Amino acid sequence: MKHPQGPPPSAQVPESSPQPETFPENKSQGNQAQNLLRVLMDGVPDAVFMLDSGGNVASWNAGAARMKQYSADEIVGKHFSIFYPAEEVAAGSPERALKTAALKGSFEEQGWRIRKDKSSFWASAIVTALRDPDGSVIGFSKITRDLSELKAAQEAIERSDARFSGIVKISEDAIISIDEKQSITLFNDGAEKIFGYSSQEILGHNIGALIPSRFLGAHDSYIKNLGASTDSLRAMNARDPIDWLRQG
Repeated sequence: MKHPQGPPPSAQVPESSPQPETFPENKSQGNQAQNLLRVLMDGVPDAVFMLDSGGNVASWNAGAARMKQYSADEIVGKHFSIFYPAEEVAAGSPERALKTAALKGSFEEQGWRIRKDKSSFWASAIVTALRDPDGSVIGFSKITRDLSELKAAQEAIERSDARFSGIVKISEDAIISIDEKQSITLFNDGAEKIFGYSSQEILGHNIGALIPSRFLGAHDSYIKNLGASTDSLRAMNARDPIDWLRQG
C-alpha cells in the first residue's frame, strides 16, 4: 500500500516552535528587591529623596516625612526650595546647590531648614547629580540629616566657654594656662596686675619667664611627674609655695 503524498503524520513538523515564557519567579525577585529597597530607605532616619533636573521632588521616604512633616502626596512635584528659609531662597541658595552639584558631582552644606509647620531646624545636606549614560544630568539625590541636637550642644558649650572666659578674665587671682611645651596660652587680668606683663607681651613665652632660676629645676621635675600621673586632676597647691618673678 502506498502512503498518501507528504510525510506520514508522525513526521509532520509543527508550523512554529513555542516561544520561551518569562518565568514568574524573575518578576517576583524584582518586586522583592524593590520592596527590600523601600524598606531599607524607609528605615533610614535621614530624609532621602530624589529631585528631577529642575529641582522638583520626585520621590519621598519615611525619614523625609518625619523630618519635614510633608506626606509624599503633599510634596512630590513641589520645588525643593520650599525647605529653605525665605532669605536663602531670595539669595539663590537652592539653585546654587543644584548648579554646584551638576558641575562638581555633589554639593554639601549645613544650614537652617524649614518644616511644614514653619519651624526651623539645623541640618546637613548632600546633593548628588544623577546622570544618564551620555553624561547628561537627569536629576539629583538629596540626603538631609537633622543636626538640631548637635547644634544645641555646640551652642551650650560655647555659652559655657563664654561664661568661663568671663569669670577667668575678671578674677583678681592670676590664672595662667600653659601648653605641653610650657608656653603660656592664657594670661588673665589678674595675672597682668600681679606680674606686670600684659597678655600681649607674655603669651607664647615659656612659663619659666615667671619663675626664679633657682626654682626652674624643681618646677620642670614637678611638671614631668604631673604629666606621668594617672590623676585626671591635681591641684597645684599640693606642692610647696615658691617665689614668682614680676616684670622689672
